[in-house]
Order: sequence, then C-alpha cells, then structure tokens
Amino acid sequence: MTKIIKIPCDESISITEEIISDIDTVECGGDAIPSYLMHLVASDDVFVDTTPLIRISHPTSHSISNSDWESMPGLYVYSICTAVHSRSEKNGESWQCKPNLRATRLAMSCGWHSLRFEGDVFVGRLGYVPNYHLGRTELELKNIDLTIDNVSSACLCSPDLRVSVKNEFCSSVAIYNGVEKMASVPSPPCWLENASKKNYLDRASLSALAAAMAREEASTDQNMDDIKNLSSSNSNNQLLECNTSLKEKQPSTREEEKSLNQITLCLHCRGPSSSLCQECSGAYFCDEPRKCKMAGWSHQCICATWRIYVLRRNELSTFPYLADWHLPLLRDDCFISESTYHNYLTNILGVLSPVNIDSEYSTVNRKQTWWATELYGWSGGSSLSAKYVEPGRRRSYIDGFALKDSTLIPEE
Repeated sequence: MTKIIKIPCDESISITEEIISDIDTVECGGDAIPSYLMHLVASDDVFVDTTPLIRISHPTSHSISNSDWESMPGLYVYSICTAVHSRSEKNGESWQCKPNLRATRLAMSCGWHSLRFEGDVFVGRLGYVPNYHLGRTELELKNIDLTIDNVSSACLCSPDLRVSVKNEFCSSVAIYNGVEKMASVPSPPCWLENASKKNYLDRASLSALAAAMAREEASTDQNMDDIKNLSSSNSNNQLLECNTSLKEKQPSTREEEKSLNQITLCLHCRGPSSSLCQECSGAYFCDEPRKCKMAGWSHQCICATWRIYVLRRNELSTFPYLADWHLPLLRDDCFISESTYHNYLTNILGVLSPVNIDSEYSTVNRKQTWWATELYGWSGGSSLSAKYVEPGRRRSYIDGFALKDSTLIPEE
C-alpha cells in the first residue's frame, strides 16, 4: 500500500491522502501513479502529465543509512489532462482551469518559482529502495509513501521553509486571514527543506555542461572563418548602427537615468504602476480595467510571506546604529574596484590592518574581527582569510565590529 496526496484547486477543500494498492504497484513496476490515475477517469481523452519537483538520486552503494534512503526519492506532481482545452480552442470557446495555489506554493518551496499548476493535482514520491531477495540486495524503483504532514507546511504556509518564518507566518496569518489551527502545521522533512538547494546545484551542473558543449561548438565553428569573413564588413556596419541607435535611446544624463530607476513597475506586465498590493505592500499591480492581478495569481502564493519580509524591511530601514559611516560604500567605485573598498576598510573605517592580503596571513598585527573575511569571503572555510577566523570563540559586538566609534555598535 502506497500513499499519495491529492491537492484540490479549491482551497475550501482539504488536502487528502489516497492509497495505491499493492496490486497496482506490482502490475506497473516502477511508477504506478499514472496508471492509477488513468483508472480513476475512464476516458480515451485523458492523459497524465508528470512534473518533477525533486530529482531521483541513485544510490552509489547499498550500505547507506536509512536517512540517506529517505532523502533519495524524487517528488512528482501528476495532473490529469483532457482534450477539453483543445476542443474549446477549436470551437472558439473560452476555457480556463482554476489556479492551484497550494500546489504552486509547493513547487516554489522546491525552487521552481516559474512553475504554475491549475486544476486538481496529485503528488507522490518515486525512488530506489533496497529489495532483499535470495540473499542479495537489489535496487527496485517504486513509489514511496507521501503524507499530508510532509508537505502541509509548504502547501498551507509559505514557500520559505525556515522555522522562524513558519512560526511568524502562523501567528500573523491566524490574525490576518482568520485561519485557525495554523500553529499545529508540522515542520517539513529534511528532504523537502534541502530540495531548493538540490535543484540549484543540478541547474548549476547543467549550466556548466551546456557551457562546455557551447565551447566545443565554438571551436568547430572556427573552421568556417573563411566563410564568415565574406560578410564581416556588413556585420560590422550593422553592429555599429545598432550600437548607435541604442546609445540614442539610452538616457543622456544621470538625472534621467535616476528618474527611470525610480519608476515602480507592475509585477505581472512590468509596465509602470503605482498601486501597491494592500495585503503585503511588497508588489505593484496595474489598476482596473487591466487584469494584471488576476493574471499574476501566483503572487497569492507568496503574498503573506512577502508581508513578513516587508515588516522586516521597515525595521531594518530604521536601524538606528548605522549612522552615515556606510554611505561611502554606496558609491559606484566601490562596486567596480576592490581596492577602493579595501582602502576604505583599512584607512578610513580602520577595521582591517593595512597588510597585503595576498601575502602570507601570518602577521601578529592583523585584526581578528568579523571583517576578516569581508574581502575574500568565507568560501566554506577554505579561503585564506577564513583560515584565521576562530569560529569557536564568542566575540562581543565591540570586539567583533571593532569600530572606532562605539556609539555606532548595536547593543547586545
């Protein structure tokens, strides 16, 4: 018996668990959810669309812990699609399925912020599990149990799965939306908390692979330089004309560029808008009769979370201890030159010692403060500056910030 969950698009209907029998699992071998859903709707126009949220990890060996086995299965969303949509378009009729906010919020919690789900969906897990048969351990691809408690935090609360955000969300939403029993929502499992990071690393690996393949194609194209040179003069002229037209369209003065940057844009159509979302005060949408807020319905998945972020932003914007010492860091030269930033930290702010950081980090005069890794970062503790940080030592704010003016240091 394998458990999957059903997420209705109607938020007034609760998320439910459904059970796939062992007979269906044995007959299908592997992912039994699509055939199970096909049996639910007996129609020739039906097909099941599968969307992966977490990739399956194949174990490198059989001797791994139970927690590792638990984190390896993938997470998939199954949508029952019909030919109603295509028939409606053919007949000139309008057809629109109701957005599924809870399923879309689950996708966002896994790092897929551009995924949108409509209509009722089913969610299940699929992965390799050890099968002990005749004294041998074999890997078998099969569905894994998925319960409501596993995904309730992501579906009902926020795509931000941090405990602090969840607790703040539950308390604020209970007052803000009148939702009851939010505080009893269980925390997500580790495999869901790490989903966004896992997908990010997967995309980074695919990007590196794509870049390598592009370089190979570029090296192959070098053999056709003779052909390209025939039209090089025309291409250069077209490029010159294009650059000239772009320069004419760009703001001619810094004041005009600043005025363009101060225009607020609609979150959906990216057109100018000054109407702030009344629920979160963190996004702009166009006014009626434009339907930007309706078309950009995915904002409802994160609106309450953004409301928490906005409250924090307001608190940070009135932080009383920064004074004006950070303003020189906002100049353009600090963003394009590390030497300017280094000079400010050493000679003006005085929080770094005037020692060549590229040399051996063995001087006794170097200040061991929180600023030690400001230039070269932490790099997982492997950078040159990080090697001389004492992570086991609890520094006070005065010792850690090491500012000349102690009035700029916040109270502990």
